[in-house]
Amino acid sequence: MSSENLKLERDIRAILVCSSHWDREWYWHFQAYREKLVRLLDDITNRLSTEADLPFFQMDGQFVPIEDYLEIRPERRELVERLVRDGKLQVGPWYTLPDLFLISGESLVRNLHMGMLRSRHMGRTAQVGFVADMFGHNRQMPQIFSLFGLRPAFVWRGLNAGEQPANFAWESPDGSRVDTYRFGSSVGYAEYAITVRRAFEPATAFDFSRTVDDAIGLIQSTSRRTDAKTILLFDGGDHLEFFPETLALVKEINVRAGCELVRLGTLDDYAAAIENDPAARRHVLRGELRKTAKVGEETCLIHGVGSSRIPLKQTNHACETLLTLWAEPWAAMAQQCLGMAYPYRAFDLAWQYLLQNHPHDSICGCSVDKVHDGMLYRFAQTQELAEAHLNQIFHAFSQATLQPRISADEIGFTVFTAAGTEESNQPEVEFLLPTEWPKFTDEFFEYERKPSFRVFDMDGHEISYQLVSLIPKHVYPRIHRGKFPYSEARQKVRICLDCKLAPFSVTPFIVRRDDKPARHKGTNLRVDTTTLRNEWLEVQVEPNGTLRLRDLQTDQVYSGLLTLEDSADIGDGWYRGTALQDEIYFSTGCHCSVSVRNPGPLQARLQVDLTWELPASFDLNSMRRGADRAVMRVRHELVLRKDSRWVEIETTVENTIKDHRLRLLFPSGLQNVAEYTADAPFDAVARPIGLPEDNHLRKELAVEGTPQQNWIAVSDGNRGLAVIAPGQYESAVLDQASRPISITLLRAFRRAFMTEGNEGGQIQGTQRFRMALMPIGGIEPARLQRIAQTLSSKPRACQSEIRDFDTAYELRSPITNSLFEIRGNIVFSALLYDQEGRLLLRLYNPAASQEKVQLTTALPVCSWQVVDLDHRVLGPEQKLEEPFIEFSLGPWKIQTLRLRLRTTVASSPPIHLNEKVNTQRKNSYERHACSS
Repeated sequence: MSSENLKLERDIRAILVCSSHWDREWYWHFQAYREKLVRLLDDITNRLSTEADLPFFQMDGQFVPIEDYLEIRPERRELVERLVRDGKLQVGPWYTLPDLFLISGESLVRNLHMGMLRSRHMGRTAQVGFVADMFGHNRQMPQIFSLFGLRPAFVWRGLNAGEQPANFAWESPDGSRVDTYRFGSSVGYAEYAITVRRAFEPATAFDFSRTVDDAIGLIQSTSRRTDAKTILLFDGGDHLEFFPETLALVKEINVRAGCELVRLGTLDDYAAAIENDPAARRHVLRGELRKTAKVGEETCLIHGVGSSRIPLKQTNHACETLLTLWAEPWAAMAQQCLGMAYPYRAFDLAWQYLLQNHPHDSICGCSVDKVHDGMLYRFAQTQELAEAHLNQIFHAFSQATLQPRISADEIGFTVFTAAGTEESNQPEVEFLLPTEWPKFTDEFFEYERKPSFRVFDMDGHEISYQLVSLIPKHVYPRIHRGKFPYSEARQKVRICLDCKLAPFSVTPFIVRRDDKPARHKGTNLRVDTTTLRNEWLEVQVEPNGTLRLRDLQTDQVYSGLLTLEDSADIGDGWYRGTALQDEIYFSTGCHCSVSVRNPGPLQARLQVDLTWELPASFDLNSMRRGADRAVMRVRHELVLRKDSRWVEIETTVENTIKDHRLRLLFPSGLQNVAEYTADAPFDAVARPIGLPEDNHLRKELAVEGTPQQNWIAVSDGNRGLAVIAPGQYESAVLDQASRPISITLLRAFRRAFMTEGNEGGQIQGTQRFRMALMPIGGIEPARLQRIAQTLSSKPRACQSEIRDFDTAYELRSPITNSLFEIRGNIVFSALLYDQEGRLLLRLYNPAASQEKVQLTTALPVCSWQVVDLDHRVLGPEQKLEEPFIEFSLGPWKIQTLRLRLRTTVASSPPIHLNEKVNTQRKNSYERHACSS
């Protein structure tokens, strides 16, 4: 193509963005990728220092590569900061590029907040929502981006070329819109690298003239995909080095065009260019972007990642729960009520470790074994940082609460509940009793001696309990301030308390020895050898190991629950590979035994043990499941509590089988329903039952399993079934007559993409899955989400005794039963102090109806105002004239409140009590005990 042949079909301008899509770890481990990153950024920073060589470089929408680089090149920090500050090196807004379905909505917010904060600290942050390679997009991303002030969004997967223009407006269910750009044709953000740089043709020699022609051809084809006046050329393929011929290429194109047709710029430059162009938003898309790829497209959603390396996903869910429902809200309360310093840096570091596990090739479980081995260390650091501070907070609250009430011969324990949960029925707690305390026996011949004790609340009322377990001798370390540790042996008891605990509450109890047998009357929840019953439910194990559940209020019966299905998997971390000659097995034909554990008036357990003989592996020679058999043992432990509307299930699988997928089935019996609902980040999404009619024509077939985070429910409006399974990210309602809910427990596969081996994906050994089963009427998304938070954050107990009171904090604010009571059909997401010491509360409404919210707190709140996710004020300050906060939360809205307190409690060290003060307090406690 010669210069006189360059004729544009319309008047356009193009911005060429130089970048490199940087997967932090994938088919190499992190350090191997970092070695290449260092070489890339050495070259880029050298070129950016000489403006004639390269004016701008875009660091792929994230910040963490800069941190990774400066750990190896600390001497370049000043240079990097200058380049970022001058806008030459674009970083952020993400900290890492996460998957958008496999982590919580709160984690997405923290990821963007950390990325933007650290980018600004470096000099400035990019202001665009880059999600080009994520495996589909949840429908709340436009609202999240809008609340951070980010636009436009850049997407690729989940849409097919030609079905919409390159530029469109993407709308969340709450009505939030963000200008969006869909990367080009079939190969998306790598289109420039493939068509101009010939990145898939390693043997092709560089030819400048042909490269210019290819670039001009790409400009022409890109201009046909949009009516916008400015088009985007994005040179940002996976891990690609800078193309040194870029400047000469741009100069030659502009010579042929006779104008500045192409200029080098950034994604922010492109955002500014289309900001006032109505053609960039004429077309509107709503909802999730989860379309599978057509023939000829590369926009695959890569469905199988929701069930790859499930233990990693379970641990991630546990870390998110620990930080958002436990550590941060309780640390905020400790700051106000006790004057304890809020551990900003420790929590920031805990989030940093966690977010480094959230890149899509990490949390998706589709990388080589070394990548996922490294994730275990980062998860452990998150947990240990949070737990260390949480334990200190619990001990401080427990001692401050019990100090005035407990005597030297009593044991105190304080029960804490997490923020955002439902009321906790019949909580279980553990504590340690002196071995010398009295014991009694239920049998005449004293075959088993049990400790005799009674439990009282702070008003002196006795609380009945059910003894669940006893370890006669438990050795544990004792540590006193300024002394060496030593070991001590005690009795370890676990009891179930006959009470209900409010969410986000601190409830102290006192344990007193009793010389008489400590027994409590009540109706046993066990009906017969295989049946349990409480006020709401009847649970029965059938002879084939399945469960029969009866709703006692409606008399609706659900049968065949807990059926296990096992089929072959010849795929990898990306996809479950289906086998033509598969053999699908069901647990209803295997050996089953049933036992009853801990039957009593407060809780009872049924234990179902299955011995299942299955093909040991898949034979890739015959392409059938192998002839060798192995035994897989499965145990279901069913727990029914007094007054509970759901049955808890813990399934333990001894996974000795390879190359298979294991699912749990819960037939709903709702033959006429056409859709089901599952939760997603800040959302609940209705999805159709069954596969698309044109599925057979697609390159990437749609599959039954779709993303969830905590729960799935199906209902006809009058009756239905919900399975609450936090940390299990793949579920469905199958298009079968009984409309069974399906939860994928695990996939075991033998390889990672582009490798042979990496058999960590087989996840052999013991795997545990916790869930709850509940009959429902209609689907109530907020309530189901709160039940999921309850299930994943059981109450915790902290023991305190007089001898522990060498260090204590004093209460500075009154303690009520619930420290933060939230009324309304909404969901708690976060309560924390930000870096400026401001208290933030985040809630969301996952349903289509507007909800009235009322907040009552023990904190001395004097005013509040709405802020966005970047903590910028959105509305006027509201003075608190009533003892509660009231407002309405619109459908599917995410809302953050900044709370102003009447007094700011300065952090202070604990009071270290000397021996004299200890003795005085001990005597005072003993006098109090005698008088009471």
